[in-house]
Amino acid sequence: MPKANHAPEDGIGAAGGASPSESFVHEQTLGFQIRLTWETMRTVIQERMRANGVRFAYWTYLRVLWAEDGITQRELSERVRRVGANTVSALNSMQSAGLVRRERSKVDRRNIHVFLTPEGRALEHKLIPAAAAIQRQATANVSDDDLATFMRVLAAIRENLQDAPAGTADRTQDLVLSEG
Repeated sequence: MPKANHAPEDGIGAAGGASPSESFVHEQTLGFQIRLTWETMRTVIQERMRANGVRFAYWTYLRVLWAEDGITQRELSERVRRVGANTVSALNSMQSAGLVRRERSKVDRRNIHVFLTPEGRALEHKLIPAAAAIQRQATANVSDDDLATFMRVLAAIRENLQDAPAGTADRTQDLVLSEG
């Protein structure tokens, strides 16, 4: 795959004698733009969740459980990509809210399975349409082709960052040094 050649006006790389801070403009960085977009989307999702009496922190857990009710706490943590302690805290709160129940496995007592209550299951019919509406709103002026490209680019970025060995110079640093 050919490497991108980022011009200084992209906010990546050093322009002439410019300092790294001047040539790497915060508001133009990929990380800042992704965070800004996520914060905007999260705010809208939180408002819809709150309107349905649900904490935003429950969203990813509910999504997984709607797809596969009765999985273990460990499997749930892995699927939502959260550490076990965060999952236990969220499940404690969700159990107090009457959305889930937990049962120790009869086969392996070390495992605890998580099940939706009827109340937790019923939220699927409210929250999924709300989430779909948010996604339609967010992508209203984006073509299907652009959206597919965007998803491929995000996947490539994740893959690039996951494959980078710890402690090595990142691609941005390489660009800054090579263009300086």
